[in-house]
Amino acid sequence: MVKYAVRYKQLKKFKVSFMVKKKSENFEELFSDIQNSVESLEQSKLSIDGSMKVYEETMKKIEKARNIIENMETRIVEISSK
Repeated sequence: MVKYAVRYKQLKKFKVSFMVKKKSENFEELFSDIQNSVESLEQSKLSIDGSMKVYEETMKKIEKARNIIENMETRIVEISSK
């Protein structure tokens, strides 16, 4: 029972650190990941299931990148209007 409690705490710490890493992605990292994913898809070295998974993950990253750009545009407009 103690083994499982320790393991649960380790997994919980990993999950928290993983979540923090995901939130700290910046535009450049996302763009690089998107480029790598597109290259993988173009080379057709993945299975159909693997390709679909990469495609879905890439679309999520594209949405995050769009949100970052929209936020930057909003900030630029706010700064410019001062």
